[in-house]
Amino acid sequence: MSTEERKKREVEHGKKVASDVNSYWNYGSPAKQKRADYRASLLISAAGISRSSRVLEIGCGTGEYTSRLAQTGAQITAIDLSPDLVRLAEENNQFPNVRFRVGDAEHLEPLGSFDAIVGNAILHHLDAAKTFSQIFKVLAPGGRFAFSEPNMLNPQIMVQKNVPPIKRLLGDSPDETAFFRWRVRAQVEAAGFSEVRVENVDFTHPSLPLPVYNLAYAANPLLLSLPLVKEFSGSLLISGQKPRS
Repeated sequence: MSTEERKKREVEHGKKVASDVNSYWNYGSPAKQKRADYRASLLISAAGISRSSRVLEIGCGTGEYTSRLAQTGAQITAIDLSPDLVRLAEENNQFPNVRFRVGDAEHLEPLGSFDAIVGNAILHHLDAAKTFSQIFKVLAPGGRFAFSEPNMLNPQIMVQKNVPPIKRLLGDSPDETAFFRWRVRAQVEAAGFSEVRVENVDFTHPSLPLPVYNLAYAANPLLLSLPLVKEFSGSLLISGQKPRS
């Protein structure tokens, strides 16, 4: 399948999501909100976002993570390939330090130079190697990026991303995948980044009832401290820095 066909399918998927966001992403659940808070805090910390930062968010969707990034006071440019999702994000936006645009992360237009580039669960929809090269292009020297992405070694994710009927049942787009930690690290390093880190970060699941989710969240540090067990986490935190010279 060509790149353009893949992107067309992603845009079509975005239209479906925009027509019934709760069925696909269910951000209204308490566990999903708490998980979003946790992931956003990881992105903000790993990318070094502060009030003075110029930030590009890739794959903003309906703006769920954008609102959390905006609370830092940074200047946020948020893009998504789906016009339908960008429209919803603009309608929901309450922050003057945010601007939304339809944009292609694999072909970033001259949007300016950014101190930080972040995204949640977006790289696995893209040509990651091409996207990392684009990120390198628009990051300022010394700028950082951070992404939270699904871990292919997690048993549920491995089945979900590789068995088409289950992928459809769970609302995935047709072409999305997940990452092996060592492979995505090699892609980041090949793009020219330094201080590259690919960390296992999360054993929680957004479909859990909140009390169970809280128990899983409390168990995170223990599970992530076990060398073999941590490899099966649900998420990876991928980060790096563009060299200053």
